Amino acid sequence: MTRSRDELVVLSLSCGLALSAFGCTTGPVTGQTFSNNIVGSTITFDGYTDSPNSPITAQVLSNPDADPTIAANFAPFGSGATGTTSYNLNSPTLAYHFSFASSTIGAAQWKLGGLLRVKNRGSVNHGPVSDLVTFDTNGVPCAYDKIANHGESWLAAGNECQTPYALANVITVASTWTNPHQAHPDDISYLGMRGGAFPSGAVKPMSGVGGTSHYYQQINAPHTFGDFRTTYGFTAGGETRAIYYNAGDLGIGRDMHCKASVIGGANVTACYVSNYGRVGSGPTAAPGHFGQVNPQTAINQAIGATTPPAISGLNSPVATVAMVYNAALPANQRVTFMVYDQEGYLSDFAALDNEGLSAIKDATIPSYANINVPQNCLTCHGTSSSYTPSTVGAVPVTNAHFLAFDPDAYVYADSDPSWTKDAVLPKLKALNAMVMDTEPAPATTALLKGMYPSASNTGPKDGASVFDPTYIPADWQAGGVPGKQIYTEVVKPYCRTCHVSHDPGLDWTSWQQFKDASPQIGFYACNNNHSIPMPQAEQTQTRFWKSGARAHLVNAFTLSGACAP
Repeated sequence: MTRSRDELVVLSLSCGLALSAFGCTTGPVTGQTFSNNIVGSTITFDGYTDSPNSPITAQVLSNPDADPTIAANFAPFGSGATGTTSYNLNSPTLAYHFSFASSTIGAAQWKLGGLLRVKNRGSVNHGPVSDLVTFDTNGVPCAYDKIANHGESWLAAGNECQTPYALANVITVASTWTNPHQAHPDDISYLGMRGGAFPSGAVKPMSGVGGTSHYYQQINAPHTFGDFRTTYGFTAGGETRAIYYNAGDLGIGRDMHCKASVIGGANVTACYVSNYGRVGSGPTAAPGHFGQVNPQTAINQAIGATTPPAISGLNSPVATVAMVYNAALPANQRVTFMVYDQEGYLSDFAALDNEGLSAIKDATIPSYANINVPQNCLTCHGTSSSYTPSTVGAVPVTNAHFLAFDPDAYVYADSDPSWTKDAVLPKLKALNAMVMDTEPAPATTALLKGMYPSASNTGPKDGASVFDPTYIPADWQAGGVPGKQIYTEVVKPYCRTCHVSHDPGLDWTSWQQFKDASPQIGFYACNNNHSIPMPQAEQTQTRFWKSGARAHLVNAFTLSGACAP
């Protein structure tokens, strides 16, 4: 029979399973997200087997916290049957399509913001009833490409493109209706309160002011932003500058400046970044919520701020954060932090999320937000760092690090040719070359060398290297397709930036390392845990919960739990 392109699109959601099994569910797929309130609604099941007019039974994990590897934990969830119209689709083995709606979804089956796990059972290969396997979010385009563009049979395409996870018969989809921030308002210590244990209760940010002032004195922090620029040679030129929107973790526009120089005979790398994202107009323009100002608006504010820092109006920075690496300081104490307010003076506080903005309004009110400097910097710039705030004696920050600039985590200007992605990529490479000279954590060095492959193995420091957005570490590729999938769907977008600053052990540099820690990862990233959530940055966590990452995570490691906030 002759097939139209539209029929091919439908049929390319195909399946061909290993050896004797010829049937699968093609929709929904693992990692699919549902943004509406799903309680009281239904979902549609689609798929194929090689048996015409054959019953298909949908099942649902009756308790969303139950173990999905136990068949008895599943209950009926609707039924249908394959049709009688056959499709050969590049194969003499005919395919028969099924499509039917599930039963009504109840709150006991799918917690709002949590995961739903379902499966289908049917007759395949004209044999007994068995579980049908499924695809994940990458399987559908994979199968379509192989069938429509490469002439492969639906059996071969399905065999190559079916989900790579061990839990191949269970489909896990995610509700994005709510997230931990909505479920636990004003009760999440996103960045913890570094400098000790995570708080058992809210603390007054003002209580840390004395410690911050003493820290600034100990590191000889320049009192004003102008003094900082003079001290570290920015006024003499020769800096590298990049403007972009940090979509990966903060949700703000950034005007980044870095300069490497020799001061007092020591190699020094200094960076400052002015943060943008105001709303309103005129001198009263106020900081917008993190992640809620249009990226192009925030970028244009950074581009329009001609006097660093502009101190009033829509184009003035919300704050400017500075970091310095000084090789003259003791080993493991060479990175220091400073924050300057919109008027250019040292600030005790820096908001890195919306909880922080609320806390800054009145720092005498107990809060779970971490706005104290340098504690709030350390959760990402040294996840195994050490700092004990005090108003007397030495207060060194140890094991803090510069981080890699990840071009895939940013949004770029769409109108100003000076700051488009093509224009900024070489600047980010130059910035990453400077990071290489700041004694970054071993995993950060490895990441930079991988992101910028070169014959010299010097990463961005090699003039011939070019950013590779497809980079996956060899130790993750050793995990096969599941390893590469989890790296791409979970680790790279939601974990990598901060974890590569950690000492070996929690730096997520290999599939085996991540797999061994998967029960703990599942607990911190998925379960009803609001005291130490992962990812720990608010914007990253919000993006994580709006994606299908949780579904990939639990299916890859056969974890149980509803993954609800």
